[in-house]
Amino acid sequence: EPRPKPPCLSFAYGSATINVDQNELTLQWDNTRPDSKGTIDQTAIPNTGSINWGDADLKGKSSVFEFYPVEGKIYWDGEKNPKKAWSNVKCTKWAHPSPCRLLESEGRTITINDDFTLSLTMDDGPEGEFTGKMDYLQPGQSSLIGTMTFDELNKYSFTFYPKEKKIYWGGNMTQYSNLDTWSNVECIA
Repeated sequence: EPRPKPPCLSFAYGSATINVDQNELTLQWDNTRPDSKGTIDQTAIPNTGSINWGDADLKGKSSVFEFYPVEGKIYWDGEKNPKKAWSNVKCTKWAHPSPCRLLESEGRTITINDDFTLSLTMDDGPEGEFTGKMDYLQPGQSSLIGTMTFDELNKYSFTFYPKEKKIYWGGNMTQYSNLDTWSNVECIA
């Protein structure tokens, strides 16, 4: 199953760029064609939205669309018709995968990168490079889930609960192994 993605903040297709701010979007062209405004909902696949065209000859005309991020296609006017599609649409800027850039607890720091990768440093722990992967914290979720690899034999899942300021290693709040629980974990933006 594909890893959930955070919202895309900027899409590119040919001479067009779609910039997203919350649920509002602006379609800009790298030529003299005027900007168009619209809305987008990125909470489900496909992403859905509508555009109110800015062109003088299209004033008052709007189009609905469905965006399939994995396929890289936008289908216009509510049908999956290849004749009304933009192909090779790329997300050029993702929202950060977490509300935190760093998770810190008693000399241990997990750095969260834009590409969903993690790195761990510990003031008093074993030396080495510890890396991992995380899932995106969807709006409304109360936890962040990821995995951390310490060496080829030791790979652990973890769940971070921002409100409780705890990381449970090897499970979650209600069912976790006795590997370790980190308390007083600070989420640093």
